[in-house]
Amino acid sequence: GLLDGCSRPAQGSEMTMCGARRSLCGLMSLTILLHVAQIVLYPPLDAASQRSVRQSQPPATAIEPAILRPLATTAAAVRGGGGGERLMIVTATQPGPCTTRRGDHVLSLALKNKWQFATMHGHGMWLSSELLSPWDLAGQWNKVAVLAALMQPASEARGGASWLLWADDDVLFSDMSFRFPLDQYEAQEAWLVLWGDERMTYELGDSEGVNTGTMLLRVCDWSRALLEAMTRLASSSLRPVLTNHDQGGLVHLLHTAPELWRRHTRLERDYTMNGHWPSYTGAFTLGAATLRSPVWGSSALPVIVHYSGCQMCRGHSFNGTW
Repeated sequence: GLLDGCSRPAQGSEMTMCGARRSLCGLMSLTILLHVAQIVLYPPLDAASQRSVRQSQPPATAIEPAILRPLATTAAAVRGGGGGERLMIVTATQPGPCTTRRGDHVLSLALKNKWQFATMHGHGMWLSSELLSPWDLAGQWNKVAVLAALMQPASEARGGASWLLWADDDVLFSDMSFRFPLDQYEAQEAWLVLWGDERMTYELGDSEGVNTGTMLLRVCDWSRALLEAMTRLASSSLRPVLTNHDQGGLVHLLHTAPELWRRHTRLERDYTMNGHWPSYTGAFTLGAATLRSPVWGSSALPVIVHYSGCQMCRGHSFNGTW
């Protein structure tokens, strides 16, 4: 059945990765080109056209072919052409400039970090600056639309990847040698993998029971069904009462319908998939393979550190409350 598991996709051919940028200037040029492409593909909507879009919007669960076409046609330019990587790292950045003084510089370094990790391991890389659903999946919810588009069976942008790793723009890889245990996850039929706490998520329904800033998704029907369920939730009357946006939406599904979603979800605690940055302040030593001092009883480098709450680009939350 649809929610019982994932069929194994055919293995694609190996692809030549786009080489790591040799300087920050080269990376920033790429970022500028992507932003220019965003402006061309998705010109800003004026108030009248926004009203027209809302009045003619399709059902929330539909992913329009028009959305998939720009992803497919720009894939070769962003990814270096070809396909066949088992894992694709997916991230996003806003198309306009940051409002903080050093925001663009900091986020370009964060992008370079992701690109270097992908290059070292032969992973695919997808940088999105598209707002795919302006009426109900804006802000943090936009990752649901991006992942849903890349998850489509006919997606050319995904190439041959059978796993998608979402990483927020304020996420940094700190253990560059780490390899995600995809074989283990497939053997366990774990199609969604992210940091989480069992009690907070399944018993309490606490929106901080997981963190969707970093999450692995298997490309399969189960994952597509999960993303569709999150899309429906984003358009429902529950959305205003959900805290932490898409994160709260995912916890709501796991908490209220565990019979559908818990079996193929793994809340990862064997390694630090989403380390909160205050815990690691002062714990790193340049060039060292271990932490200067243990964090949560471990001296191992966190795989990922998440600078959530820093708002390096805007300097404030989406709604301006902090």
